[in-house]
Amino acid sequence: MANPIESKRRAEECRQLAAIEPDEDDQAFWLRMADEWERLANLAMRPNEKASPRQSLEREMREQ
Repeated sequence: MANPIESKRRAEECRQLAAIEPDEDDQAFWLRMADEWERLANLAMRPNEKASPRQSLEREMREQ
């Protein structure tokens, strides 16, 4: 299982890289990576949950 603190740190690193990236496509890439690291951090904080990754992602999308 992923470490939520490490995953959040990596998400922040991706956001920092996006902020300094001049290319819009590359910025979008880094922001998508940040979102994925955040999603992993959220999943890691709910270790007893038995939902599939797809179900978890769908639930998170509904919660936003």
